[in-house]
Amino acid sequence: MELISSAVVETTTTKPFSEVLQSAFSKLDLADIGYAALLFVVCYAGARILRKLFRRALERSTLSKNLQSFFQQVLRFVLDFIIILIVADSLGIPVSSLLAVFSLLGLALSLSLQNLLGNLISGVVLLFNRPFDVGDFVEIKGVSGSVKQVALFQTQLNTVDNKLIHIPNSDVLSSTIVNYSAESIRRVDIVYQASYDTPTETVKKAIAECAASLPEILTDPAAEIVVSGFGDNNVDYTIRFWVRSDQCVLARDLMNDRILSFYQKHGVELSYPRVVIQK
Repeated sequence: MELISSAVVETTTTKPFSEVLQSAFSKLDLADIGYAALLFVVCYAGARILRKLFRRALERSTLSKNLQSFFQQVLRFVLDFIIILIVADSLGIPVSSLLAVFSLLGLALSLSLQNLLGNLISGVVLLFNRPFDVGDFVEIKGVSGSVKQVALFQTQLNTVDNKLIHIPNSDVLSSTIVNYSAESIRRVDIVYQASYDTPTETVKKAIAECAASLPEILTDPAAEIVVSGFGDNNVDYTIRFWVRSDQCVLARDLMNDRILSFYQKHGVELSYPRVVIQK
């Protein structure tokens, strides 16, 4: 605040910034403009080279992709700001006056865009806390998808049907985050039904053989099959098996696709609702 106050005092006790700009531009000629344009091109090219080198250095580091993206955005902002100061100085605009104006603008924006600043701070916390990384499959505020990018103000999720969802970082930080990719393996529970007339061991054997036929299902930890409920017409059997985190959907679909053939192989029957009409 002392820096801002001193900058304000300087601009108000000397000349308004509009007069400073008018005085600077009134002295410009084509040579000055050409020099400023050339200086801008050189600085811009140099900044691109620096960003490229910095990106390569980050890629060789152990930092997460989220932090790499964050540091690249910060560097780009800093370099662009420096370029503006260099070009302004070449045009005869006092850098101190320009800094004072930026300070006042920053203060005004910080007061009027509190939600935006909240998202920015939340984004920094997410980048360093790392509840998820780019590529993780997560669920945030009821939305599921793969993390595409954690930007300064929002997090982008790519859903399974290829929709891009933007969630403000403040909402992400304040909500419950379910990270399905955090662990290397996950358990999948599926409920199947069979008739009361079919022996329990026969049903369990059919389900176990179906699971054993799928290489996606891990043998350690071993699958577990239990009687989990009794319905009006069928007995509920639940199989709990473990798979790699990226194969949950595939293993579930394959089990559902093959279970009927193993039911038929072992003679497992299914019952259907029956309506008895009496006269």
